[in-house]
Amino acid sequence: MEPERLPTETPPPGFWQPGAFLWIFALLVAGVATVFVPFVALVIVPVLLIGFALGMWNTPRPGGV
Repeated sequence: MEPERLPTETPPPGFWQPGAFLWIFALLVAGVATVFVPFVALVIVPVLLIGFALGMWNTPRPGGV
């Protein structure tokens, strides 16, 4: 008598496919980048530039002028 064969296990249809974690990770990275890149471009860079300009402006020049 042949033993009963179990059906091969397939993941249920829907979101939780084997690559779902990669998709979630990619979407998270994309979301963080979407928020972070404009923040860096609009806030950090001008602050650094203004700070650098003020630092250059306020440093004593050679010769004490």
